[in-house]
Amino acid sequence: TCMRPILLNLADIRKLCMPLLDGLSRLLELLSNCFNVTLGEKLLDHMRKFADPEVLNKMRYDTLTEGKGANARMKPEDEVQVAASIIGLFHLLPPASNKFLDPLVSITLKLESILPALNFYGGFGTGSSSPYREPLIKFLVVEPQKTCDYFLRHLSQRKLSQMF
Repeated sequence: TCMRPILLNLADIRKLCMPLLDGLSRLLELLSNCFNVTLGEKLLDHMRKFADPEVLNKMRYDTLTEGKGANARMKPEDEVQVAASIIGLFHLLPPASNKFLDPLVSITLKLESILPALNFYGGFGTGSSSPYREPLIKFLVVEPQKTCDYFLRHLSQRKLSQMF
């Protein structure tokens, strides 16, 4: 019952914020075995929304028109931090989370491709300047053999082969 407020807030992408994700991170560090893959699937769903500019613009518009005012609007830099924080949760998920390798890498690449459009990182957003790389690497090193196999299988894909 004490996890219920966190899980309820996770259900709505508009309620995601750094304090909520920091709390979830601490909770996962302590009790990762209490969670199942459904949490990872929900987090991936949120990541897909952050990676889709149309959905993101709709979310921004809905937040403004719901009467919460301009102060309730998530700024582009907050969106980047929240998305990076979500990626940072994946290494804390239970061991069955390796099924998230391909979707998480793909979504991270998509997020990096739209990062320059946010004008937050000064036109950067790929490679080592990406705010998404460090949290992704934390996930990738959890199962190094599977990670290496994955990238070796995808060497022909230019974006993946140039990722590191």
